[in-house]
Formats: sequence, C-alpha cells, structure tokens
Amino acid sequence: MLVLLAREARTEEFERVVRAAREAGADAADLARLERAKDLSLSIRALFARRQQREAGLSALVDTARDLTLPYNLDTLLKVITRRARLLLGLDMSWVTFHSFEAGRSIVRAADGHTSAITVGFAVPMGRGVGQQARQRSAPFWTADYLRDDSFAHSELIDDVVRAEGLHALMAVPLRHEDTELGNLYIAGRGIRYFDPDELSLMSSLADLAAVAIEKTRLLDQVRNEVVGLELNTSRAMSSSAAARQLRQVHGELIDVVLAGGGLHTLVEAATGLLDGDLLVRDQAGRDLVSPARFPEPDESEIASVSLDAHTERRPVRTREGVWVAPVVAGREMLGTLLLAPAEGSPTRSPTPRTRSSCWRWWPRPPPWCC
Repeated sequence: MLVLLAREARTEEFERVVRAAREAGADAADLARLERAKDLSLSIRALFARRQQREAGLSALVDTARDLTLPYNLDTLLKVITRRARLLLGLDMSWVTFHSFEAGRSIVRAADGHTSAITVGFAVPMGRGVGQQARQRSAPFWTADYLRDDSFAHSELIDDVVRAEGLHALMAVPLRHEDTELGNLYIAGRGIRYFDPDELSLMSSLADLAAVAIEKTRLLDQVRNEVVGLELNTSRAMSSSAAARQLRQVHGELIDVVLAGGGLHTLVEAATGLLDGDLLVRDQAGRDLVSPARFPEPDESEIASVSLDAHTERRPVRTREGVWVAPVVAGREMLGTLLLAPAEGSPTRSPTPRTRSSCWRWWPRPPPWCC
C-alpha cells in the first residue's frame, strides 16, 4: 500500500491488492488489516489531492489578484472578474449584479459563459433567491440543485431563467467594500454539484478582491471625470481671458480713434477692421448713416423684427443670416441701430459674454464709441 501511495497509483490498483489477497485465501484478520490499510492510503491520497487543488486555487487567486490591479475601466474589470470566477471553479456561467435599492432590484452588469437569458441589463429581484440569502448572511450561499431546493424563497422570474439556461448548481457571493453593499457575484453550472469549504473560501476571497478593485476603479473614473472637468473649465477660462483681452484691446483702440478726433466714418472704418466684419449704422428712423459698399443686402423684415428685440432687451441679437443687430442708445434714448456682418470666409462667432450684454452708446456727445 505504501509503494502504491508513493507512486500515486490509481484506486483500482489498491483494490486489486485486496482482491488478490482474498483470492489467495488470506484469513479474515489479514483482510481486515489490508482493508484498513487501503482505506487509510486512499484517505491520504485524497487529502494530498485536496491540498494540491487548494494550492492550485490559491495560485489562480494570486494570478487573479494581479490581473485586478491593472488599470481597467469598470466594464472591462467586471468581465475579468466573471471570467476568472467561472474558470476558478470550472463552471459554465458567471455574472455580476449591482444593487439598485431604490428599485428593489439587482442589475446584471457583466456575464461570462454561454448565456442566452442572463445578459447585461437583466434585472434580478433582490428579495428572493440565492442572492438574497448571500446578502442576509454576508457570506457565500450555494445550492447543488436550484429548482429542487426549497430551503429558500424562490422567484418565478429567476426560476424561469434558471430553467431556460438548464442550470442546477448555483452560488451567490456578496460583493462588499467596508460597509457598502455593491452587489453579488454568481457562479453556476449545468450539472448537480456540491461545493466544499475550500471552494467557498476561494470564492469569498475572490469577492473581497473584486470589491476592492471595483471601488478603486470607480474612484479612478471619478477622478478622471473631475480632471476632464477641470481641464474644460481651464480651457473655458483661458478662452474667456483671451476674449476679454481682445475686447479691451479693441475698446482701447476705438477710444484712441475717438480721442484723436475721428468722426463716425473714421470710427466705423476702424471698427470694421478690428471686429473682422462690415458695419452699417442707421439712425432711429432706419436711414443709413454709414453704409459700406460691400455690406450684404440684409433681409429688412427680419432686421426690423430683430431690431425690436435688440432695442427691447438692449443687447445684440443675431439674425438667421448671421448679422448682429445692436441698439445705439444714450441713457434711455434710442438713437439708432448698428449692424455687423461677418467678413466673407470668417467663422461666425457669438459675442463674448461681455459684448453680448453691451451696446453702442454716445459717450460723450459726440462722438460714438463701443462700451
């Protein structure tokens, strides 16, 4: 028996020794001792096998932990977790659900294996099934034959899915991070199977690692979103600052034109170049005071409608053709209207926040300038 044990012989060879002794006429005492030696040898071999299996599982768990430290996004991470869980126990299917306590459901976020009914987005009721048992016990809960097990409350929806997939063995492992319940990890097989304590411990360790990885990935996603938001705000601030600098520059140059004694035509010519467009100035009656030859023919009906809005709101308003219409006021007195048409080939830009709320005024009288 020791020789057979040392060379890791098959069970049939141990039985063959006992059968040969019986056929050779060994007495009952010798056969009893030989049977005991065979049973002890097979027990030792089974113990070694279990230890080897446990070592293999722990080795696979270490590999899984190494995989979970890689920088995945959440969806990819969940796919890695479900695949590793299925391979660790050699079962047919695995899936991860996240709890939605407000809706009273647990939503499938990832699945691995040949599945047809259990897909991403499938909603599992939280109040029944092995998942509820795992939540209540804060430990893995399993059944060797789900549909025939009456030790827990069933859900017709889950039963229909299990029946459609042809599942029997099913285990649910809670995913928890500190005091937060994230969801459940499920592993299932299409045959009847009993899980031993080593397998339960292995899946519990995997669930702990998975919960930490999920929380880490969520935090990283949150940090990435915050960084993107900060970059966007910085870009907006820089654009706003550049627009403000440009506005101050235009403002200063137009003031210089006014202070140098330039008239309305001189001011409009300077503003035309600075604003990258063609300017048309009208009085309150709608007569053109300054009209460049290349100013596009405006839609007078729309200009009239937009001018009314501009004077009412005292801010520039743009027409469908891209012409900006701004009121010219002195205090509360309406003096006229200014039209700005973007130069041909230049992009149509909206005014900066400051120019959108500004208008053309007489200051002092005369001449006009942009404030």
